[in-house]
Amino acid sequence: MARLRVVREAGGAVSPAFSELEPDFLRITAETVFCTATTVDAAGRPRNRMLHPIFVVRDGRPLGWALTGRTPMKTRHLAANPHIGCSYWNPSHDTVFVDCVASWVEEDAEKEQVLRPLPEHAGAARLG
Repeated sequence: MARLRVVREAGGAVSPAFSELEPDFLRITAETVFCTATTVDAAGRPRNRMLHPIFVVRDGRPLGWALTGRTPMKTRHLAANPHIGCSYWNPSHDTVFVDCVASWVEEDAEKEQVLRPLPEHAGAARLG
């Protein structure tokens, strides 16, 4: 099974102020667990779905993986346009919006790095 790698690179750079947002970003994404993720098809039509990305911070930048199946529809959408929008909202009205560039991760070493062990903030305890 492939994993969807979500990398924050909208416009090629992350705001230098991310370090100021990092604690809230990780808290909100972990507490909310699931996000609404939007891809677009080859005709530019949006498609929303629920995903459970796991974010970490690497070299001062957010890096995430969405644990998902490689369905024909997701594969077609990402082939046509690898940009994804992820939005988180929780009942206390905390929000996070992430613009991403996605690619499929096939390397077993990277999958192992993400899945074992899951970061404590990944919301895994809430899933079971």
